[in-house]
This record gives sequence, structure tokens and C-alpha cells, in this order.
Amino acid sequence: MKVVDMFGCSLPVCAYDFKCLGELVRDGVNGYVFTTSEDLARRLQDMLQGFPTSTRTLNQMRACIEKKRTRWSETWNKVVKPIFQEIDKASTSFSLPRLLLRLPP
Repeated sequence: MKVVDMFGCSLPVCAYDFKCLGELVRDGVNGYVFTTSEDLARRLQDMLQGFPTSTRTLNQMRACIEKKRTRWSETWNKVVKPIFQEIDKASTSFSLPRLLLRLPP
């Protein structure tokens, strides 16, 4: 989950290679994957080359993450809110779904 948290802050990651990591990290696109300490050191040097004034690789990775990132409110409105709206239609009294529908868009 730390990868998802970092992506939520537009931070590219350096992540140890493990099964299913490819579902989140695309090596060289939104972060780097490593298997050894030497590999990690090389990847960090690549990512941070020119820091703090000229960080082309880091900026490209951040831009990729921003392009793919979905805001919490977008996901809520698209996925969860319609479910609560259907529950609310069937409800005749005060309910938690009715309260949750008042959350900001």
C-alpha cells in the first residue's frame, strides 16, 4: 500500500521487485524496480540526477503519475455514490446512506 500512498502524492517509487509489483510500478515510467542494493543505488542516482534544479527523469515520472491519478472525489462520485443513491431511493427514514450523500462532490 505504500506504493499507492506515494503515487497519491505524485511521488515516483523505487520498489523491490516482487510478484504482482508490475500491476502498480512500470519500471522507468512511474518509478523504478530493483533487486539488489547496487541496483537501488543506481536507480536512485538516475532518478535524482541534477537534483534539485534539473530533475528531468523525476519530473517525467511525476507527470506520468499525475496523468493516471484519480482523485478520491471522482472515484466516490463514479462508484460509491450511485450505490448509496439507490439505497436512499428505497429508504423512507433517516439513514447513513442519506447522510453520506451530502459529502462534497
